[in-house]
Amino acid sequence: MIPCAMATQHPDNAKRYIPVQKEPEEAIECLKDLDCDEYFVDYEGKLTPYHQTVQITLNLLHETDLIPGKDVRITPRIPSSSEETLFRQLMALMSTIEADYKAKEVNEEAGILEVVHPMTKSADELVGTKRWILSLLNLCNNRMGKKADDIHLIPLIEEVPELLNASKILKEYYEKCQSYNIDIPYMRVFFGRSDPALSYGFLPAVLSVKCAISEVYDWSDEVGLDVYPIIGAGSLPFRGHVTYENISNFVNEYKGIRTVSIQSALRYDHGPEKTRKTAKYLKEKLPKNGRLKYDDYQELIDFVGISTKHYLRIFYRICDKVNTVSDWLPNMRDRLSRKAPVGYARDVPKPEEIGNLCSDEIKVELEPLKVDKLPPLPRAIKFTGALYTMGIPPEFIGTGKALEETKGEILYYYPSLKSDLEFASHYVCIPALSSYFDKKIADELKHDLKLVEEYLDVDYGYATHTEELHWALADILASQNKDISEEEKNYYVQKMAEIRKSLG
Repeated sequence: MIPCAMATQHPDNAKRYIPVQKEPEEAIECLKDLDCDEYFVDYEGKLTPYHQTVQITLNLLHETDLIPGKDVRITPRIPSSSEETLFRQLMALMSTIEADYKAKEVNEEAGILEVVHPMTKSADELVGTKRWILSLLNLCNNRMGKKADDIHLIPLIEEVPELLNASKILKEYYEKCQSYNIDIPYMRVFFGRSDPALSYGFLPAVLSVKCAISEVYDWSDEVGLDVYPIIGAGSLPFRGHVTYENISNFVNEYKGIRTVSIQSALRYDHGPEKTRKTAKYLKEKLPKNGRLKYDDYQELIDFVGISTKHYLRIFYRICDKVNTVSDWLPNMRDRLSRKAPVGYARDVPKPEEIGNLCSDEIKVELEPLKVDKLPPLPRAIKFTGALYTMGIPPEFIGTGKALEETKGEILYYYPSLKSDLEFASHYVCIPALSSYFDKKIADELKHDLKLVEEYLDVDYGYATHTEELHWALADILASQNKDISEEEKNYYVQKMAEIRKSLG
């Protein structure tokens, strides 16, 4: 059984703060009542208790007829040993192994089959983590006196250069596992949509994920190993556009995906009925949806390079302002802060690594965009929410210029681009973006908007009374934020998030 609808703990919802103590209850609700068939326990960059995986597993066995590992899956994401600490990674792995042991004490068919390895950059780090898993299993088996099943690794690839090299990473991991006599019976691989969009832009994120899907299937055909891609996507287009209203477009856009994340905004802001319908649609369509296949990748990769160039030329200059506004947005779960001593922040973009894959002319243009450091950025959800709050949905940054340079040919690789941008266009507020940014940056952003309008015939402005309220709140907050109390700012950004049915 390969799950289709993975409920996650991403804090992108506008309503209802979810403390870690409520997450075991949430997991049961997602699997039992919302028709999701996988629950994602998140230890990466988040203050998740050690025992949460055990708690969810045992509650599921005692409170429902569902068997984890057979009917549904419980899949933890472990911390990165390089970005956080090895101690946190080992803690999450031990929690997973304990959950597997305790599940089998209740039902021999139950268990935890996999863990997600975040921010995967190379095969070596995957092999290192896999060997830790085997060492811990061996230690527990020796001490407990019974053999536990293997726990497989799901690589999560979530930056554009790594997505463009996804098949190479999987190939090297598979070959190195074979050299160590580590069995890989199948491969689930997880592609992030949010973080590549933050670091490289909306278009590069979409195009690089599509490139990765096609290439890993090519590799699968070559070695005869079944692959099952997962995509992690949110409700707003910048982070994926997984909503009930758009799910048909989404499934057609990312053909070959076998599992889709059902994040918190869909469950809490769009509501349980739309969540159930979305999960049902995914279960019906994904197993028989075909796959993306590109015969020539060079043009696609060049378009990634072109759109990255136009995004980063703006992105670097707006980071400080976006950081300020992102701090007004509420925390909806117990995630680590980018400012804390045990904080959590992403790497700087590496456009030169994309350039190495592009045609020479594009490579030369990307090289000067390499930077050594940036201010600590918010995570993708707050980054997205901040820019919606500022009147310039991030979907538009660099997009118009990329359409112009490619003469609109990007649409061949991204057919639903227009419908995604039409959704975001309802939240454009020109007076707000003009207040936040200096004239030069504001004019460049307006030029992107103008080019999108010319190439895709997208109109800007609200279409409903609630969208009109979003526009008005964005305008007031931008023009008066120096005179508004922190409490009022928090109220405005919360209300705007509720209107668009997602924090970010």
